Amino acid sequence: MDWEKLNVDFKDNKIFHLITDTGSKYNVAMINRKTDSKYYQIILDFSATFKCEVRDYDIYTPGSQIRHQCFLGKEGFNYTKKPTSICSIERAKLPKIVIAPCKCEAEDYLW
Repeated sequence: MDWEKLNVDFKDNKIFHLITDTGSKYNVAMINRKTDSKYYQIILDFSATFKCEVRDYDIYTPGSQIRHQCFLGKEGFNYTKKPTSICSIERAKLPKIVIAPCKCEAEDYLW
């Protein structure tokens, strides 16, 4: 593998794709240079730049956007980052979600 320094000037380069996820420490981008028609894959680490806190996330329960906050008799399954948050954190560094039992209706269970 060859490493090279890539000066990113947005006049000559185009970001092709950016992949981010709360489970990853890094963001991955593909950059296309117009001058030589080559593609470069870069790995960006913004974890020290944009610090996350628990308040940057909501605890998500499947189906909560259509009905209420109960799914299979439980409330709280996963974290979702708020749309206004620009931070980056590994999912493993978020505190464990304490899943709470809740009162469900018959429609909340898989049949």
